[in-house]
Amino acid sequence: MRTLLGLFLLLASVTAHGAEIFCTQKLNFGDSEIQQAFLESGVREDDCVMAQIEGAVSEGDEEKLAEFLAANPSVTYIYLNLVGGDVNESIQMGYLMREWSVLTYATGSNTCASSCVLIWLGGAYRSAGDDHLKVHRFYVLDEEFRQMTGIEIDEFYREITKGLRRYLSDMGVEADQDELIRAIMTTPPEDLRVINEASHPRLFGAPTSRDQWIRANGCNIDSSVSAFGCVTKLILRDRQAAGLLPSQSD
Repeated sequence: MRTLLGLFLLLASVTAHGAEIFCTQKLNFGDSEIQQAFLESGVREDDCVMAQIEGAVSEGDEEKLAEFLAANPSVTYIYLNLVGGDVNESIQMGYLMREWSVLTYATGSNTCASSCVLIWLGGAYRSAGDDHLKVHRFYVLDEEFRQMTGIEIDEFYREITKGLRRYLSDMGVEADQDELIRAIMTTPPEDLRVINEASHPRLFGAPTSRDQWIRANGCNIDSSVSAFGCVTKLILRDRQAAGLLPSQSD
């Protein structure tokens, strides 16, 4: 029997091109606590702090993202505008987002659909508009299904659910996990179901572990610039400790 989860991860979505990753803003927040947090961490005014990923995810994009972050270690905010793509690659990109404590966004004119939501969930803090996150059941070619027995298909979907649960748990998604998996697995591949703060409120903001970490360091998450300045400073300090961002003495 073939490795069914491997088949799922390889063929879960159709992509034509790899995702594009680029800087959208260098350090220029004016006279604000966010600006000060970056400057105190040794970030220079011509360093990139905000980036965007758009297009469709394909094999090799996790490595591309890793190289981008290594070359731009001050990037703290990433906006997502993706139609989905390779699920395994998206999961690895989500892990990378969490490793770097990136804040993930799907706002404005952007749409984060299908496996993009898995990347978004990797954020150490997550924000999205009311109709910007969209999910459906991951796509597999009919030719592949025709080669499988009924028992193999049953096992296939059990493995999909197990893989999703493992990743969601790793990302600190315990509350709303069942509801999210249900939304994904019951929406046909040709359709899209919107998920938002009204339908899945506990997916937004900081995951439980990071929320406690943030608050324990004196940051109160709300909509104010001051709060995000505090969180930004905490993330940059954490990156320096992990060796992901050069210390001021370097």
